[in-house]
Amino acid sequence: MDSDNNSVHKSSVDADNVQLKVLVPSIAAGAIIGKGGEAITAVQTETGAKVKMSKSNDFYPGKLGAANAKRIALH
Repeated sequence: MDSDNNSVHKSSVDADNVQLKVLVPSIAAGAIIGKGGEAITAVQTETGAKVKMSKSNDFYPGKLGAANAKRIALH
């Protein structure tokens, strides 16, 4: 975990897929999702990564996709 309380957890890796769990402050969720879901849809379309977001205080689902798609999505 870094100093500004954001964290990235790599929870599993295999030859084809990487699952990441990224904790994002609630205040930033809207920026990630975008108006009408446009931003999150663009990330998924352009990278092939699957992004799931949970509601506050819910479990934190994984994100599934090819390892290369993950690296692109994080940039």
